[in-house]
Amino acid sequence: MELNTQTGRVTRVNGPVVNLSGLGATVAFEYVEVGDQRLPGEIISIDHDRVVAQLYEYTGGLSVGQPAWASGRPLTVELGPGLLGGIYDGLLRPLEDAYEFLPPRGLTRPPVSNHRVEPTVVTGAVVAPGDVIASIRTTDNFDHLVLVPSGVSGQVEQIAPAGNYDST
Repeated sequence: MELNTQTGRVTRVNGPVVNLSGLGATVAFEYVEVGDQRLPGEIISIDHDRVVAQLYEYTGGLSVGQPAWASGRPLTVELGPGLLGGIYDGLLRPLEDAYEFLPPRGLTRPPVSNHRVEPTVVTGAVVAPGDVIASIRTTDNFDHLVLVPSGVSGQVEQIAPAGNYDST
């Protein structure tokens, strides 16, 4: 996620709630990274140039004057094939090491794995909402179906060939 080039500063730390200033134009629920370890959080209150953010990691060691960055977008996570069977926290970090009291800090997101994509339509096909246009094999016995979204219909102008793809 590309962050704003304008660097703000921490002005107060109170547990997971931090006050920030100097971020420029921000909006409520915007994703922020705070401190030298770039702790993830989101803006919960705005008063002119003063912003209050809730961080989603342990804030021990975070202090006044450390940098902060705003993203210009809400906090989001990437969903896709390959997540089934895993256990994740609210930031989509795997919890395989959940037994650790304080896991390493800083936001890391697992990439969505490459999977085999098999188109089920051809160029020129007419599609309507709910039509299956491809399947994605994630395990030996499970396929995700890619559907035409509600409110979308028309003729397929181009379809990628079968192959392994990631979501980027």
